[in-house]
Amino acid sequence: MTIKSNTPAHDKDCWQTPLWLFDALDIEFGFWLDSAASDKNALCAHWLTEADDALNSEWISHGAIWNNPPYSNIRPWVEKAAEQCIQQRQDGSDACARGYVCRMVQQGSGEC
Repeated sequence: MTIKSNTPAHDKDCWQTPLWLFDALDIEFGFWLDSAASDKNALCAHWLTEADDALNSEWISHGAIWNNPPYSNIRPWVEKAAEQCIQQRQDGSDACARGYVCRMVQQGSGEC
């Protein structure tokens, strides 16, 4: 038996990562930027909101990048993460290369 959620998709897209999970990964990677956040659910000292248009912005970071994107439209976020991983590695930064986002992208496409 499958139980279907009554939570609207938009509300699901705004869910915050559980703090225990983020904290454990933050200890390992040292996240600096939350690239898909709101002012209410940001987990890093620096974040991009919908108003910042993260899919059309550079993800400038001085540490690893945390990305918990809206899963109702995940593909452009994975593509953007791959692009930013490659770009930051070319700039001599390991901000994304060490981070969770890059590992997620690497498993999916081998690009990073």
